[in-house]
Amino acid sequence: MFGPDLDDLSPKILRSIVKDVARDAEKIARDKLNDRISERDGNQNIELDIRHMFRISRGKAEIDFNISYEKIKGEQRERVRGYSYTNKNGKTVNVQGHNRVNRDTHTFQTENGDYNTSSEVPDEIFNEVFAEAVQEALSNAFGKLKID
Repeated sequence: MFGPDLDDLSPKILRSIVKDVARDAEKIARDKLNDRISERDGNQNIELDIRHMFRISRGKAEIDFNISYEKIKGEQRERVRGYSYTNKNGKTVNVQGHNRVNRDTHTFQTENGDYNTSSEVPDEIFNEVFAEAVQEALSNAFGKLKID
C-alpha cells in the first residue's frame, strides 16, 4: 500500500492545523493588543511573551497559552470632557474639559461602561483579544486547508 495509513492521517492533519492555529493566534493577539492600546491619539505598546502548548488525543485538540508581559510603555493623549461632581462637603465642583497625557498608563473602558486607567492590561481585555485571535486563526487555518 502506498502513502500514509488512514488511521495516522487524521492526527497528522489535526497536529498541523493546531500548530498553525497556535502560532497564528500568538501573532494576531500581539497585533490586536498593540493596535488596541495605540488607538486614538497615542504611541503606546506592550511587549508580550506568549508560549503555547498543545495536546492532541482521541481526535481532540487543546491549546494552552501562557502569557507574560511588560508594563504598558508610551503616551496616550485623550480628551476629557467637562463634568461636575459633589465633593464630601456638599459643594458642586465643575471641571472644565481638558487634554490629559497618560504616561506608561492607558485608559480602558470596562464592559459596564466605567473607565479604568492602569499600567497593565485588564484580564477582560486579554480574554477578549485572545478569543478574537483564536477565532481568526482558526478561520485562517480552515481557509487554507485543502481537502481532496
